[in-house]
Order: sequence, then structure tokens, then C-alpha cells
Amino acid sequence: MRYPAVVAAVFVLGFSIGAPRAQQNPRSLGAGSGNVTIVDFAAVDAKGQPVTDLTAADVAIRIDGKPHDVHGLQLIRRDPPAPLGMPASDPMPAPFATNLAAGAHGRAIFIIFDNETMVAGREQRVRDGVLALLNLLGPSDQAAIVTVPHGGVATDLTGDLNKLRAAAGQLAGAGASSETADEAACRSRLTVQAITSLLARRAGAETPTEVVFVSSSLSGPRSNISAGATSLGRGNVGGCELPNDEFTKLGLAAASARAHFYIIQPELLAATVGASDSALAGLENIASVTGGFIGYLAGSDEPGFQRVALETSSYYAATIELDPADRGGSSRQLSIKTTRPDVVIRARPLLTLGQPTSARGRNGAAASPKDMLRTATVYRDTPLRLSAFVSRNPG
Repeated sequence: MRYPAVVAAVFVLGFSIGAPRAQQNPRSLGAGSGNVTIVDFAAVDAKGQPVTDLTAADVAIRIDGKPHDVHGLQLIRRDPPAPLGMPASDPMPAPFATNLAAGAHGRAIFIIFDNETMVAGREQRVRDGVLALLNLLGPSDQAAIVTVPHGGVATDLTGDLNKLRAAAGQLAGAGASSETADEAACRSRLTVQAITSLLARRAGAETPTEVVFVSSSLSGPRSNISAGATSLGRGNVGGCELPNDEFTKLGLAAASARAHFYIIQPELLAATVGASDSALAGLENIASVTGGFIGYLAGSDEPGFQRVALETSSYYAATIELDPADRGGSSRQLSIKTTRPDVVIRARPLLTLGQPTSARGRNGAAASPKDMLRTATVYRDTPLRLSAFVSRNPG
């Protein structure tokens, strides 16, 4: 019996070859095209609903105040959550190996809980909110739960929802019933430094990083001099310094990690850190240097955690061409605006531009697959090798 010849196998060699996703390493589009980069941003309406019909003509992008034409605008949708009661199916495994931490359309969400701003016994609303967010994640999404400033990591970045739910159920407040302005400044400085350190490990991320920072209060910049009692009477004494530079470093780390910040305040704290210090100044500073959004749980019916899931369900990747002056590894001021009056843009105020990536190692030699898998860099110019053979196959 003769069987028709069919194509039995196709072998493709490719390591972490990205689709045209958001990228901030300049790359070439071909001879004479110059270098381009892709910047990402979210677009929502006043209620936090994603706006999914923007065009390139609706968007204006400036780098250091100079306008850049938008050559392309792509809407990237995240995987929707699995239906309630249905287990999430595993995504298709990558061929052979991959160095990507999440799926091509998955979120990487870091839930950072500032446990020293909440008194023990009052954290159930936070636990419920985190669980609500986790239940809205898609099969390609990953999350990590971190407590700051002293709590450490509860979970690493993972897609194991059972592990994440267990960690969320263990979130506990460790705040004091009252603290001085100096104590609040010391706590705030450690918190800002912890977040900066976490973002530094995401430097050069190829896809956006979502950060949900849960905190009731954070001191703003202050010097290390405060008024108080000394051995010679009342005067100036040393306090806990929280320089503006700490917030600047956080903003730079957020730009490099391509972080979108959502700050959720679970309790409205007023003058708990002294009359001369605002309990919200630090939260407002983080929102300013990251382009973040501040939401509230206390005194409001707005579902803050669910809104995070909704707003991060899609984002835009805009392709712009770089001028020679734009190149380099420094950070640039980024402005993204829209002509649509009903749309709010969520974008970082800084853009970090790295050097063009290529599948080359040191001294210009081709990077080996093993070397390429050791980093999170996406090598888009990796050559593909395709082969096929035919065979006689029953069925």
C-alpha cells in the first residue's frame, strides 16, 4: 500500500526571538532606516477602562522636549483570565529553551506591601484586594509578593496562583500605633531603597513591569536636621535624612525596568508623623517620578486592586525613530500626550535608551545559544535555520 508523501517535521532554531513587542534598546529597521525604539504606555478613560482604538495620529511623543514622529502604534492585549471554576491551561512551551520570564503577552506584576504602615489586625482588606487581583490574572501572567522595608520576599515571580494566594493570605501589618517624624523618615527611606533595589534587578526589561505598591503613608524628602531638645536647650538636632536623590534613583530604576506604578493607600492617615510632615508626600513623590496612579481603599468604594487588573489588560507600543543625539545609555525626559480629550495616558516621565542589541558577543564574535540564554536580552537578529523532510506516514 502506498501512502502520500507528507511533510513530517519542521525544525526551527530560535532563542528568545521577540515579536514586535515594546522594546527600549535601539534597533535598525534596515539599511538607511536609522535606529528606532519602541516606547510603551497605557491609555484609559476616566473610569479606568482601557481605550483600545487609538491611532498613531492620536499620539504625540516628545523626548527632551523634541517631537518624534510615531511610525507605528500597536495595541498589545494581555491574556484574559480563565473562566471561574476552570483551571488555567499551561501556555504552549517554548521550543527547546527560553530566557523569557513570562509569556509573550503576560504581565509581570510585583505586589509590594509596606507592612509597617498598617497596624496588625487591619490588613484583611489588603489580603482580599490582592486575592481579587490574582483571580483576574491570565494564564501567561506572573506575580511576586514582596513586603518592605524589612519583610523580604514572600514569593518570587511565579505563575503558581496557589502559591501566590497562600502568600497573600499571610500578609500582616507590623506598624506601630504612632511614630515620630524621624522614625517615619527612616522607615520611608528604607522603603524607597528597597523598591529601587527590586527595580534594579529588572533593568533592561523587554516588556513592561507592573508595580502595585500598597502603603498608607510615606514621608517626602527632608534634610537630616530637625528641631528638638538638646543639652543646651531647644535647637537643631540630627534626624533621619531622606534626600530627594533617593526618589530620583527610584524614578531612574523605574524607567530602566519599564515599570508602571499603581499606588494603593489602604488607610487614610493624617497627621501621624508630626505637624510639619505630610504622610502622603512620599507617595506623591513616587507617583511623580514614575508617572504612577494613586488609588484608595479607605473611605471609597472604588475597587483599587480590580482597577489595576483592568488597566493593565492592554498597553500600546509606539515605534519612533531616534535622532543621533538620542542614542546612548542615558535617561531622557519622555512626554506622551493624546489629542483625544476623553483619554488619560499612563506613561513614565523618563525613557532609558540602551545600546542596540545584536547576537554578537565580545570582540564581535557570534554569541552562542548558551550565552544568549544566560541573560534576559531578546536577540531579534538571531538567524533562523529551517529544515524539513518528507516521509511516508500512515494516517
